[in-house]
Amino acid sequence: MNVVEAYARMQHCRDLATFYRRWATSEAAGMPLNSMLSGLREGGSAAVNARINHLSDLLQAGSMDVQAGIGAFTTMEASLLEVGRASGNLDGVLGCLADLYESDYRTVSRARRKMTYPMMVAFCGCWIPTLPLAFLVGPGLWIATGLLLSILVFWLGGVLLWRYFVHLRSGPRWAQVRFFWALATSLEAGVHLDQALALSAETTAPSQLSVGLRYLVPQGRPIADLLRSTGVFDEAALNMIDGGEVAGRLPESLRQAARYMEVGVL
Repeated sequence: MNVVEAYARMQHCRDLATFYRRWATSEAAGMPLNSMLSGLREGGSAAVNARINHLSDLLQAGSMDVQAGIGAFTTMEASLLEVGRASGNLDGVLGCLADLYESDYRTVSRARRKMTYPMMVAFCGCWIPTLPLAFLVGPGLWIATGLLLSILVFWLGGVLLWRYFVHLRSGPRWAQVRFFWALATSLEAGVHLDQALALSAETTAPSQLSVGLRYLVPQGRPIADLLRSTGVFDEAALNMIDGGEVAGRLPESLRQAARYMEVGVL
């Protein structure tokens, strides 16, 4: 993976956020899916078009059973779409998916800002330190060496950039943001707590949080206490959830906790 491919792959987060936001708006307006597909396709990236093609194939087959791994849909997307379809809250689920990808894109922006300067320094390092070769041996060797090192940075830099993005995305803060958004939407859609926790845990992978949630069993405990038992959630966010659960506003408090985790402000 080179630098251009890494940036393009990271850009999919913004494209998918736009795709799900537009789909949610059309769904809330009552437009049938077959009528909105052409509009959703306009200006779409390869990731978006792959999903639209899969949806088009499903419509032709008379089914809306989205399968993970087909047409680029992830397991998390397929699971949440099924929840929305079964509960009649598809526009809410689509909005949640848009929020999740927008959150990921903010992580992309952070990774891009952090990596721009090191990449510029690396490319400069391919030419400036090797400049003496132009005087000692000849400009041909200097140009050849600079090009070879630049190509090496171009390819290895893409791998490092992608790994850095994955590292940021799997961090505790951003994993909790995705988990809270998904749990709020699942519970609001009427999903049973056990299934809602499992669906929401999928949105945090790969991260340490997903491992901590793997064997979490509600057993009638309050959500805040249940999450606190994992020892990985932010205490201020859990206090918000605790207050929301007591007041009967659990989904709203989960979204508030997600916003707090993202911006760091109560």
